[in-house]
Amino acid sequence: MKILVLSNCPVVESQGSGYVVTGYVRELRESGHDVTCFGPESFECLAWLKSARAWRLAIGMAAFASRHLRGRQYDLVELYGGESWLTVLTLRVLRTRSVLVHHSNGLETRISQELVANFGTDTHSGLPRRWYQPRAHMLIRQAFTRVDAVVVVSEIEFDFAKSMRYQPDDRLLSLETPVPAVFRDVVFEPKRAMTVGYCGGWFARKGVDLVAQTCTALLRRHPELQVRLAGVGEAFRVEAVFPADVADRVHVTPFIADKLELRDWYRQLAVLLMPSYSESFGLVVSEAMACGCAVVASKTGFAASLVADEEALIVADYAADSYVQAVDRLLIDEALRVRIAQTGYQRVQRMRWAEVGAQLEAFYRSLKACPKPHWLTVSSS
Repeated sequence: MKILVLSNCPVVESQGSGYVVTGYVRELRESGHDVTCFGPESFECLAWLKSARAWRLAIGMAAFASRHLRGRQYDLVELYGGESWLTVLTLRVLRTRSVLVHHSNGLETRISQELVANFGTDTHSGLPRRWYQPRAHMLIRQAFTRVDAVVVVSEIEFDFAKSMRYQPDDRLLSLETPVPAVFRDVVFEPKRAMTVGYCGGWFARKGVDLVAQTCTALLRRHPELQVRLAGVGEAFRVEAVFPADVADRVHVTPFIADKLELRDWYRQLAVLLMPSYSESFGLVVSEAMACGCAVVASKTGFAASLVADEEALIVADYAADSYVQAVDRLLIDEALRVRIAQTGYQRVQRMRWAEVGAQLEAFYRSLKACPKPHWLTVSSS
C-alpha cells in the first residue's frame, strides 16, 4: 500500500510521541509499504508564534494535505493528533479518497475530561484557558468519528473510544507501545539502592504536586533515601519545590535524550513514582519496568491495564498519603519490592515492535480490502 502519514508532533525518536510515530513508520516500511511521513515542521502555520498552536496545526495540516494530495493517490492516510479534525473534514469529501485512519497518541477528549475532573480546567499547566484557547471538543471529535478507523495506545483509551461510540468495534484497534530495544536487553537485578525516581515534565497533569509531597514525606521518614528526578527541564529548582531539610537528597537530571543513558538512570532506582492525573500510554512506566524498577502509579494509561499488587502498585485516589503508603510498602518490604519489580519486568518483555507492527499492518490491509466509510453510521451525539 501507499501510505501518507501526517503527525502533529515532531517525528523525532527521542521524544515520546515521536518515538511512536517513527516506530510504526519503520514497521510499515519493513512490511513492504511505501510510507511518506511529514511532521509539523512541514505544515505548521506561523510557527514563530507561541500561542494558538492547536489552531495553527489544524489549518496548516489541512492546507498541506490538500496540496500534497493534488495529483497524488494514496491507499491510506494515517493522521496523528486531534488537530487533524479539519484535515479529516477536508479529505473525506474527495470523490476518490484514501482510507482515513486516526492513529492516536492520546485521545484529547478523554485527557480533557480527566483534567477537568481533577483541576477544573484541561490545560496542561492547570491554569485557566486563555482567550485563544477555546474548548473545541466537538471539532476535535470529528477526527475520531469521521474517519474510517481509530487506533489507540492503551486499554483505557480503547474503552473510552468505545463508550463514546467513536467507531464500531471492528474499526477500533488498541496497540500497547513497545519498549525500545535497548531496554529489553537489561538483565534483571533485584538488589537496588534505596532510591525513588520520577521521570517526566514538571507540570500539573503529571501529578507533580503528589511527587513533591510524597517524596518529601518519604525523605523525612527514611534518612538513607535518595530521590532522583529526570526530564523536569532546565528551569527546575530543587529549593523551590522541596524543603531545605531534604533538598540535598534530591538529584536532578533536567533532560535525557540518549536511551542508553536513560536506561542507566532507571537502573539506579528501586521504585518509580508515576502519579499522573492523565496519560495516553505513559512510556516511562514500561521503560522503568523493563529496567527492573517496581512501579507505583495512578490508574491511567498503560498502568491502568497492569495487574494491581502483582505487576505494579496502583493507587486508586490522588492523595499524597496514599502514595506515601504505597511507596513505603516497597521500601520496607524488600521481598515485595523484588516480586513486584520482577513480575513487571516479565510483563513488558513481550511488548515488541515486530508484533505490534504486524497487527497494525494486518488491520490496515483489512481496511483497504473493506474501506466502508463507517462515519456515515456513527452517532455524532
